[in-house]
Amino acid sequence: MNYVVIAFGLIFFIIGIYPIFLCIKLNKFRKLIIQTSTSKIWDLHKGLVELCGEVVPSERGTMISPITQTECVYHKYDIKEYRSCGKYGSYVTISKGEEHCPFYLQDLTGCILVDSKYAKIEIFNKYKIVTGFFKNIPVSVIPFLEKNNISFKSPFIGCKNMIFEECTIKPYSKIYLLGTVKNRLNLDKIPQKSGEADGLIQKSEKDEIYYISDATEEDILKKYKIKALLRLFFGSLAFTIGSIIMLISFLLF
Repeated sequence: MNYVVIAFGLIFFIIGIYPIFLCIKLNKFRKLIIQTSTSKIWDLHKGLVELCGEVVPSERGTMISPITQTECVYHKYDIKEYRSCGKYGSYVTISKGEEHCPFYLQDLTGCILVDSKYAKIEIFNKYKIVTGFFKNIPVSVIPFLEKNNISFKSPFIGCKNMIFEECTIKPYSKIYLLGTVKNRLNLDKIPQKSGEADGLIQKSEKDEIYYISDATEEDILKKYKIKALLRLFFGSLAFTIGSIIMLISFLLF
Protein backbone atom coordinates (compact mmCIF):
# COMPACT_ATOMS: atom_id res chain seq x y z
CA MET A 1 0.00 0.00 0.00
CA ASN A 2 2.89 2.31 0.86
CA TYR A 3 4.38 1.97 -2.62
CA VAL A 4 1.02 2.68 -4.27
CA VAL A 5 0.60 5.93 -2.31
CA ILE A 6 4.19 6.98 -3.04
CA ALA A 7 3.70 6.25 -6.75
CA PHE A 8 0.47 8.26 -6.72
CA GLY A 9 2.27 11.21 -5.12
CA LEU A 10 5.17 10.88 -7.54
CA ILE A 11 2.77 11.11 -10.50
CA PHE A 12 1.35 14.40 -9.19
CA PHE A 13 4.90 15.59 -8.48
CA ILE A 14 6.02 14.91 -12.07
CA ILE A 15 2.82 16.29 -13.59
CA GLY A 16 3.43 19.54 -11.72
CA ILE A 17 6.95 20.01 -13.09
CA TYR A 18 5.92 20.34 -16.76
CA PRO A 19 3.51 23.32 -16.35
CA ILE A 20 6.13 25.10 -14.22
CA PHE A 21 8.69 24.52 -16.97
CA LEU A 22 6.23 25.96 -19.52
CA CYS A 23 5.63 28.95 -17.23
CA ILE A 24 9.36 29.70 -17.17
CA LYS A 25 9.54 29.36 -20.96
CA LEU A 26 6.53 31.66 -21.52
CA ASN A 27 7.92 34.24 -19.09
CA LYS A 28 11.28 34.15 -20.90
CA PHE A 29 9.46 34.90 -24.17
CA ARG A 30 7.56 37.80 -22.53
CA LYS A 31 10.82 39.28 -21.27
CA LEU A 32 12.32 39.05 -24.76
CA ILE A 33 9.37 40.99 -26.21
CA ILE A 34 9.66 43.62 -23.46
CA GLN A 35 13.42 44.00 -23.90
CA THR A 36 13.29 44.22 -27.72
CA SER A 37 12.32 47.70 -28.84
CA THR A 38 10.16 48.17 -31.94
CA SER A 39 12.25 49.12 -34.98
CA LYS A 40 11.40 51.27 -37.96
CA ILE A 41 11.96 49.48 -41.25
CA TRP A 42 14.21 52.22 -42.68
CA ASP A 43 16.56 51.72 -39.70
CA LEU A 44 16.73 47.91 -39.62
CA HIS A 45 19.86 45.98 -38.73
CA LYS A 46 20.84 42.37 -39.23
CA GLY A 47 19.74 40.15 -36.34
CA LEU A 48 16.66 39.93 -34.14
CA VAL A 49 14.12 42.74 -34.64
CA GLU A 50 10.60 43.62 -33.53
CA LEU A 51 8.28 45.15 -36.12
CA CYS A 52 4.68 46.29 -36.33
CA GLY A 53 3.16 47.07 -39.67
CA GLU A 54 0.78 46.34 -42.51
CA VAL A 55 0.80 43.26 -44.75
CA VAL A 56 1.30 44.04 -48.44
CA PRO A 57 1.24 41.26 -51.08
CA SER A 58 4.50 40.60 -52.94
CA GLU A 59 4.92 39.82 -56.64
CA ARG A 60 4.02 36.21 -55.76
CA GLY A 61 0.49 37.46 -55.13
CA THR A 62 -2.04 35.98 -52.72
CA MET A 63 -4.04 32.77 -52.33
CA ILE A 64 -7.57 31.79 -51.35
CA SER A 65 -8.20 30.02 -48.05
CA PRO A 66 -10.14 26.72 -48.31
CA ILE A 67 -12.86 27.26 -45.69
CA THR A 68 -13.85 30.94 -45.80
CA GLN A 69 -12.60 31.56 -49.37
CA THR A 70 -10.66 34.56 -48.08
CA GLU A 71 -7.83 36.25 -49.98
CA CYS A 72 -4.71 35.86 -47.84
CA VAL A 73 -0.92 35.45 -47.70
CA TYR A 74 -1.15 32.73 -45.06
CA HIS A 75 -3.77 30.23 -43.99
CA LYS A 76 -4.03 27.27 -41.68
CA TYR A 77 -7.12 25.10 -41.41
CA ASP A 78 -8.31 22.14 -39.36
CA ILE A 79 -11.43 20.07 -40.03
CA LYS A 80 -12.64 17.70 -37.31
CA GLU A 81 -15.43 15.12 -37.36
CA TYR A 82 -17.19 13.64 -34.36
CA ARG A 83 -16.50 9.91 -34.05
CA SER A 84 -18.28 7.75 -31.48
CA CYS A 85 -16.67 4.76 -29.80
CA GLY A 86 -19.09 2.80 -27.62
CA LYS A 87 -20.61 5.11 -25.01
CA TYR A 88 -18.08 7.84 -25.69
CA GLY A 89 -16.90 9.91 -28.60
CA SER A 90 -14.62 12.75 -29.58
CA TYR A 91 -13.75 15.07 -32.45
CA VAL A 92 -10.99 13.71 -34.69
CA THR A 93 -9.03 15.73 -37.25
CA ILE A 94 -9.81 14.43 -40.75
CA SER A 95 -8.09 17.15 -42.77
CA LYS A 96 -5.64 19.95 -42.01
CA GLY A 97 -3.20 22.09 -43.90
CA GLU A 98 -1.09 25.23 -43.93
CA GLU A 99 0.22 27.45 -46.74
CA HIS A 100 2.52 30.45 -46.87
CA CYS A 101 3.09 33.13 -49.47
CA PRO A 102 5.92 35.71 -49.17
CA PHE A 103 4.70 39.23 -48.39
CA TYR A 104 5.99 42.66 -47.50
CA LEU A 105 5.66 44.15 -44.04
CA GLN A 106 5.24 47.89 -44.39
CA ASP A 107 5.30 50.82 -41.99
CA LEU A 108 5.47 54.58 -42.60
CA THR A 109 9.22 54.39 -43.34
CA GLY A 110 9.40 51.54 -45.85
CA CYS A 111 8.88 47.81 -46.29
CA ILE A 112 10.76 44.52 -46.00
CA LEU A 113 10.16 41.10 -47.51
CA VAL A 114 8.90 38.41 -45.13
CA ASP A 115 9.04 34.63 -45.57
CA SER A 116 6.71 33.33 -42.86
CA LYS A 117 7.60 29.63 -43.23
CA TYR A 118 8.56 27.96 -39.94
CA ALA A 119 7.36 30.95 -37.90
CA LYS A 120 5.18 30.44 -34.86
CA ILE A 121 2.02 32.16 -36.10
CA GLU A 122 -0.68 32.98 -33.57
CA ILE A 123 -3.93 34.30 -35.01
CA PHE A 124 -6.30 35.20 -32.21
CA ASN A 125 -9.16 36.24 -34.52
CA LYS A 126 -9.89 32.72 -35.76
CA TYR A 127 -12.82 31.51 -37.81
CA LYS A 128 -14.58 28.59 -36.13
CA ILE A 129 -17.94 26.97 -36.81
CA VAL A 130 -19.56 23.79 -35.48
CA THR A 131 -22.02 21.90 -37.69
CA GLY A 132 -24.52 19.14 -37.00
CA PHE A 133 -28.17 19.09 -35.99
CA PHE A 134 -29.81 22.27 -37.38
CA LYS A 135 -26.33 23.69 -38.12
CA ASN A 136 -25.48 23.48 -41.80
CA ILE A 137 -22.10 23.25 -43.50
CA PRO A 138 -20.89 26.69 -44.72
CA VAL A 139 -21.57 26.98 -48.45
CA SER A 140 -18.04 28.34 -49.04
CA VAL A 141 -16.37 25.12 -47.88
CA ILE A 142 -18.50 22.59 -49.83
CA PRO A 143 -16.39 22.77 -53.06
CA PHE A 144 -13.24 22.09 -51.01
CA LEU A 145 -14.85 19.12 -49.26
CA GLU A 146 -16.09 17.66 -52.52
CA LYS A 147 -12.74 18.17 -54.26
CA ASN A 148 -10.93 16.34 -51.45
CA ASN A 149 -13.57 13.59 -51.12
CA ILE A 150 -14.43 14.56 -47.55
CA SER A 151 -17.86 13.21 -46.60
CA PHE A 152 -20.04 15.73 -44.79
CA LYS A 153 -23.64 14.54 -45.35
CA SER A 154 -25.57 12.60 -42.73
CA PRO A 155 -28.77 10.61 -43.49
CA PHE A 156 -30.18 11.49 -40.06
CA ILE A 157 -29.36 15.13 -39.27
CA GLY A 158 -28.56 16.58 -42.71
CA CYS A 159 -24.85 17.08 -42.12
CA LYS A 160 -22.31 15.48 -39.83
CA ASN A 161 -21.12 16.86 -36.51
CA MET A 162 -18.00 18.70 -37.61
CA ILE A 163 -15.77 21.56 -36.52
CA PHE A 164 -14.19 23.91 -39.07
CA GLU A 165 -11.33 26.18 -37.94
CA GLU A 166 -9.27 28.54 -40.02
CA CYS A 167 -6.61 31.19 -39.40
CA THR A 168 -5.59 33.68 -42.07
CA ILE A 169 -3.30 36.66 -42.56
CA LYS A 170 -5.12 38.97 -44.94
CA PRO A 171 -3.59 41.65 -47.18
CA TYR A 172 -3.41 45.08 -45.54
CA SER A 173 -4.05 43.69 -42.07
CA LYS A 174 -1.86 44.73 -39.12
CA ILE A 175 0.60 42.24 -37.65
CA TYR A 176 3.28 42.04 -34.97
CA LEU A 177 6.55 40.30 -35.89
CA LEU A 178 9.57 39.20 -33.89
CA GLY A 179 12.18 37.66 -36.17
CA THR A 180 15.65 37.79 -37.67
CA VAL A 181 16.77 39.95 -40.60
CA LYS A 182 18.99 38.03 -43.03
CA ASN A 183 20.59 38.61 -46.41
CA ARG A 184 18.05 38.66 -49.24
CA LEU A 185 19.22 35.52 -51.06
CA ASN A 186 16.64 32.73 -50.88
CA LEU A 187 13.85 34.80 -52.41
CA ASP A 188 15.93 36.73 -54.93
CA LYS A 189 13.46 35.80 -57.71
CA ILE A 190 11.17 38.45 -56.25
CA PRO A 191 12.53 41.79 -57.53
CA GLN A 192 13.24 44.53 -55.02
CA LYS A 193 10.71 47.32 -55.00
CA SER A 194 11.03 51.01 -54.31
CA GLY A 195 11.32 51.78 -50.60
CA GLU A 196 12.21 48.19 -49.70
CA ALA A 197 14.83 47.76 -47.00
CA ASP A 198 17.83 45.51 -47.60
CA GLY A 199 17.43 42.06 -46.17
CA LEU A 200 14.77 39.43 -45.62
CA ILE A 201 13.00 38.22 -42.51
CA GLN A 202 13.21 34.46 -42.47
CA LYS A 203 13.88 31.57 -40.07
CA SER A 204 16.95 29.37 -40.25
CA GLU A 205 17.88 26.32 -38.19
CA LYS A 206 19.93 28.46 -35.78
CA ASP A 207 17.09 30.87 -34.97
CA GLU A 208 15.10 30.04 -31.86
CA ILE A 209 12.59 32.87 -32.18
CA TYR A 210 10.33 33.67 -35.11
CA TYR A 211 6.90 34.88 -34.06
CA ILE A 212 4.02 36.50 -35.96
CA SER A 213 0.64 37.55 -34.54
CA ASP A 214 -2.42 39.57 -35.46
CA ALA A 215 -2.55 40.98 -31.91
CA THR A 216 -0.83 44.12 -30.64
CA GLU A 217 2.28 43.86 -28.50
CA GLU A 218 0.29 44.90 -25.43
CA ASP A 219 -2.33 42.19 -25.99
CA ILE A 220 0.34 39.54 -26.64
CA LEU A 221 2.06 40.39 -23.34
CA LYS A 222 -1.26 40.18 -21.48
CA LYS A 223 -2.19 36.83 -23.03
CA TYR A 224 1.20 35.30 -22.28
CA LYS A 225 1.14 36.64 -18.74
CA ILE A 226 -2.22 34.93 -18.14
CA LYS A 227 -0.94 31.70 -19.74
CA ALA A 228 2.19 31.75 -17.56
CA LEU A 229 0.22 32.42 -14.34
CA LEU A 230 -2.26 29.61 -15.07
CA ARG A 231 0.53 27.12 -15.72
CA LEU A 232 2.34 28.27 -12.60
CA PHE A 233 -0.82 27.86 -10.52
CA PHE A 234 -1.77 24.38 -11.73
CA GLY A 235 1.83 23.20 -11.84
CA SER A 236 2.49 24.40 -8.29
CA LEU A 237 -0.78 22.85 -7.11
CA ALA A 238 0.04 19.42 -8.58
CA PHE A 239 3.65 19.69 -7.39
CA THR A 240 2.53 20.55 -3.83
CA ILE A 241 -0.10 17.78 -3.70
CA GLY A 242 2.45 15.24 -4.90
CA SER A 243 5.03 16.42 -2.36
CA ILE A 244 2.54 16.27 0.53
CA ILE A 245 1.34 12.78 -0.43
CA MET A 246 4.89 11.44 -0.60
CA LEU A 247 5.88 13.16 2.66
CA ILE A 248 2.86 11.76 4.53
CA SER A 249 3.44 8.28 3.09
CA PHE A 250 7.05 8.34 4.30
CA LEU A 251 6.03 9.50 7.79
CA LEU A 252 2.99 7.28 8.38
CA PHE A 253 3.80 4.02 6.64
